[in-house]
Amino acid sequence: MKNSHKKSKTDSVKQEPVPEIVDQSPLTKRLERIAKKRGFQSYREYINYYLLQRGIVSESEHQKQLANKMGFTTAIEYTNNLDSIRAKNPKYVELANLINTRLSELHMNKYTLARRVGISNSLIYRYTQGYHYPKPKTLNKILEVLQIYHHSPLIGNSQILGKNVILQKPKHSKYSELSSLIKNALAKSGKNQAWLSKKTGISNRHISLYTIGLVYPNPKRVELIKKILNSMNAKKSLSHRPPN
Repeated sequence: MKNSHKKSKTDSVKQEPVPEIVDQSPLTKRLERIAKKRGFQSYREYINYYLLQRGIVSESEHQKQLANKMGFTTAIEYTNNLDSIRAKNPKYVELANLINTRLSELHMNKYTLARRVGISNSLIYRYTQGYHYPKPKTLNKILEVLQIYHHSPLIGNSQILGKNVILQKPKHSKYSELSSLIKNALAKSGKNQAWLSKKTGISNRHISLYTIGLVYPNPKRVELIKKILNSMNAKKSLSHRPPN
């Protein structure tokens, strides 16, 4: 007995144009595999077939019908209305601002973040615009990639944290090594974090995060901080050298 899910040759489905997907998310890949197991070339073809069984010509027509039920003329108008409502949600806005800030600080773009988290570029875009909010597992991964951990001043009493969001302190030794270097150098020289901030041109907040080992700077900043601290230690050792 043939699989009833498979499309028969007599069925004519209006095919939607399928955009080329350069970097598919794990979910997209899983859906594509399911569709191929059931005899379809793609997941889009699979969806179009089932819509046809319900008397709907295409997926876009289905979306238009749903929009009309909600009192909108087109699906795009309905989507834009939802986006505008979500963009006013404080939690959505806060997460969008946090992601955009950290991307700028880490000199990372949205495509790199999407690849490291394992989700699509369009989804990351929606998070950065405040149009969508991730599930706890995805949110945890985003915060991990952006190097934001528990007790970080970047989080504070944020609405982002939920009962299923678990932020762990970094386990990488480089965090603690840089933290110890800054603490020891400042303690020996009698300088403070404000002085280091002024010398490096890095904000007090970020110097504080580096000092307590919650955030690790980009390579250029690491090199700059080490250069200043090492030169400061060298000057101190010369000043204590006994005269000949």
